[in-house]
Parts: sequence; C-alpha cells; structure tokens
Amino acid sequence: MWRTVARVTALVLLLASGGIGLRDGFDWSGVTNAPQAVVTGGVLAYGVLGVVAALAVVRRWRSAGWLVALWGIDVTMVATLAPRAYGGPDVPLVGALAGGLATALLAYGIWWATIRNVRPAAPVAPVSR
Repeated sequence: MWRTVARVTALVLLLASGGIGLRDGFDWSGVTNAPQAVVTGGVLAYGVLGVVAALAVVRRWRSAGWLVALWGIDVTMVATLAPRAYGGPDVPLVGALAGGLATALLAYGIWWATIRNVRPAAPVAPVSR
C-alpha cells in the first residue's frame, strides 16, 4: 500500500513540475542576463523531462530511470542557480546551496519511489514454435 502511495505521489510531483516547467519555461520576458537564461532554459527542460519521465514510468519504458534521474539533475541545477541568478550577489551562497541540497534530496526520493521501489513488470515468456 505505501509503495503505491509513494509512487502515485511521485508521479503527481513529476507531472506537476512538468506542467509548471512547460508553462514558465516559455516566458523569457524577465530574462536580463546569462544566468537567468540558463535558469529559464532549465525550467523548460525540467518541464519536458517531467512529463516524459512520468509517461516513461507509467509505461515502464527502460529509459524511465535515466529520464527521472535527468529530471532530478535539472531540477537541482535550477534550484541551486535561480536564487543567485535572480537575486544577485545579495543572496548568500549558503542559502542557494541549501536550496539545491534540499531539492536534490526530494529528487532522489522521487527517483526512488518511481524506479527503485517498483516491482518489475512480469517478464514475457519467449514464443517457441
């Protein structure tokens, strides 16, 4: 039961971040410098990766593990860079790194709930004639 709850929660978070990333990733109107462009591109990337990774997990594609891991790396990168990119040098580096670490832990939990915690699909017996 708890495996199902963890997996459904993780899939909802993947889809939610995917939807938010797709919505906000196309808004380049507030981008004024290179770090902001990197963050906005990362937001668009985790939008695409979140939707595709959720689909891959549900369909049990072999690439699901890599897609969820790439999504987690991208979300962590955005969460680490965004405070400094938009807040400038006034944002403490420790705060930006702490936000990145917290995001990395959440991304690992989502990866674990969707990939490591799932029983594999029943293997298909080879057809012999």
